[in-house]
Amino acid sequence: MPVLVADFSNLCRVEFDNGRFDNWCVYLSRPNSKRYAPTDIEYFSRLKLIDDAAGSSRVYNDFVKIYNLTTRVISQEIVSLIYSLSRCYGEYSDETACWFVVIYAAMIAEENKRFAKLKKRIKR
Repeated sequence: MPVLVADFSNLCRVEFDNGRFDNWCVYLSRPNSKRYAPTDIEYFSRLKLIDDAAGSSRVYNDFVKIYNLTTRVISQEIVSLIYSLSRCYGEYSDETACWFVVIYAAMIAEENKRFAKLKKRIKR
């Protein structure tokens, strides 16, 4: 059964559901698109492009803010922070919000993986 991480109405919906290995697979849905599990390569490359456009390592600095607050449980305060941080990215604000929530969910998943040694650090 899916567990909602964030639903930014018309932008995207991020949730956990059963995957191949556990119940911590991160899924992304967008309007008029099929739900899928984004890969690390996909979200890190998109965030890199956004950072190149925004400049000053803003994406990395905002990621570290999210990283430092991430625990094993979903926090709506962190989701609200992500939405707030993403408003500063101009034309990329909606996409930034979605990818930050995806990576936030991925870090939560890593924190909950039973035998993971690096936990969320693997995303940093």
